[in-house]
Amino acid sequence: MTNLERAYLDGARDDKTVKALDRLYIKEGRWVDAALLCEEAADNPLRGWRQKVWYLKRACARYNSVKDMKSFVKCHRKARSLVPDEVDAQLKLDIWCPTGVATAYPHVGAADEVLYELSTIGESIGEEWTVYGRFIFHFARSLVYRELEDWEMMIDEGRQFVVWVEALSEADGQFQRVHIHIDEDGWPELAGESGRCYCACTVLTEGIAPAERKLGRDSGNTLDDSDRWLTRYEKLYQSTQCESDGNPNDQGLRVLAETYKNRVATCYGKAAVAAFETGQTARALAYFQQSERLGGRIDGIWQFYKAAALLSDGQKSEAKTCLQEISGSVVSDGRGSAIFDKLKEFDSIRNDPDIVDLAKHWKNRNVRL
Repeated sequence: MTNLERAYLDGARDDKTVKALDRLYIKEGRWVDAALLCEEAADNPLRGWRQKVWYLKRACARYNSVKDMKSFVKCHRKARSLVPDEVDAQLKLDIWCPTGVATAYPHVGAADEVLYELSTIGESIGEEWTVYGRFIFHFARSLVYRELEDWEMMIDEGRQFVVWVEALSEADGQFQRVHIHIDEDGWPELAGESGRCYCACTVLTEGIAPAERKLGRDSGNTLDDSDRWLTRYEKLYQSTQCESDGNPNDQGLRVLAETYKNRVATCYGKAAVAAFETGQTARALAYFQQSERLGGRIDGIWQFYKAAALLSDGQKSEAKTCLQEISGSVVSDGRGSAIFDKLKEFDSIRNDPDIVDLAKHWKNRNVRL
């Protein structure tokens, strides 16, 4: 038993102790223990509803790591019930952020519950959206349709958002309004032009393109649309960086430029995965290069996709090096092992002695689930 666990059992229930113990459990791959810890923290009557929701959403994420959708939905429903009726509809919408939380409900036969609640919230918001809030609304719904394998509706939700956000005037109050989160102050970079570009890129590459692939359609035009948004986003970053360079004492401007750079790099990574999954290997590698140019080394699950793209391009040595550099939560939570098993591009190296040892390591890191 660790000192942290002993302190917790002895009655230490403060946020610092709970969060540290949660991190320890995650590091050790003890996802159920972490989920139960967060649930218990949310039951503490001394915590306000926002804190309780924060812990319950973390419990959802931990249950997701072990694919326990029944417990996931139970926690999320409890979190939804804690949000007071009188709060702003934007806060009620934020309970569906990150948008992936919506994907659990179809697995327990409750897809209509999500779609109905989001529609109700949307009606309450009326014409007082934020860019990011409207993104949450449409993307969460599109992910529900993904789980239902209703690819046409998934595309339709994505297109509705892209059309709306592109037509949004800069003079419209919704354009610059910052989405406020239940458990934090919000992300100002996801309002205005930055929010418009980031959210449009995400919907195109993670929503519309994958659905088109499922329907056997060519996604070239969708990725071309994404390129257009990426160009706009990079121009915004470059402009902000130039302004920051001219005002070296403006810390806020420097932080904003760095944030934009990281967001653009992320969008290139999303586009790379979309291109790879639609069979456009050269385009995927070009996107990965752009992402690395802006944000440094590719991390997490994207390293597996980059390695697979390198293999498809005949770059076996580079692919192996890419795989050997992978570390972090993508290994400990089992996602890496799952994607390695899934992608057929790795078939050519599965019996390579170095890769066999790596694959065993990835699986062994996940045995304590």
